[in-house]
Amino acid sequence: MTRSSCGAIYDRDVNVARNIRAAARRTLSGSAGRRSVGGKLRFVEPKTSTSVRVVVVPKLAVRHLAQHRARQDAERLARGAAWRDHDLVFASSRGTPIEPRNVNRRWDELRDRAGLGWLRLHDLRHGCATFMMAAGVPARTIMEVLGHSEIGVTMNTYTHVLAQLREDAADAIDRVLGA
Repeated sequence: MTRSSCGAIYDRDVNVARNIRAAARRTLSGSAGRRSVGGKLRFVEPKTSTSVRVVVVPKLAVRHLAQHRARQDAERLARGAAWRDHDLVFASSRGTPIEPRNVNRRWDELRDRAGLGWLRLHDLRHGCATFMMAAGVPARTIMEVLGHSEIGVTMNTYTHVLAQLREDAADAIDRVLGA
C-alpha cells in the first residue's frame, strides 16, 4: 500500500479475526498534494477502482500492527479528551490524520539510522513486488496486491529481476533441454 493509502485506513476496516485484512477504500491527500483543499489534509477516492481493495497482511506485519495498536491505545488514554478520534489505524500522537511529510521525516530518521540513506520509502513497494516475484507469486496476484490497474506497470516498473532469478531461469532451460 502507498503512504497515502495507509494514512487513510479506518481501524474498523481492519479485520483481525480473518487473518488481518485491511480494506483500502480511500487515500489521504496531503497539504502539498495536488488534491488538497486550502492546504489541509483530506480523504479522497483512490486514483483507480483497483486501488479499492482488501489487502491480506502478512503475519510478520500483523505482529507489528498489534504493537502499534497497543502504543496508539496508550497515546489515546494519555491524551484523554484531547485525543481527536478519527478511527485511523495510523494516526498522529493527537489522533488526527498524519501529515504525509511527517511520515517521510520519520522514514528518513529510521532509514539513516539503519545506514540505508539511498532507500526511499516508495522503494519498499518495489521491493515487495520483487520479493513476491522471487517467491513465485503470480504476476496477476502481485498486480492486485499493489492495487495496480495494469499488469505492465507492475511488471515493468515495480518488479526487478534478482541475480538468483536469472540463475533459476538458466537452470530451467538446462532442465528442459536436458543439459
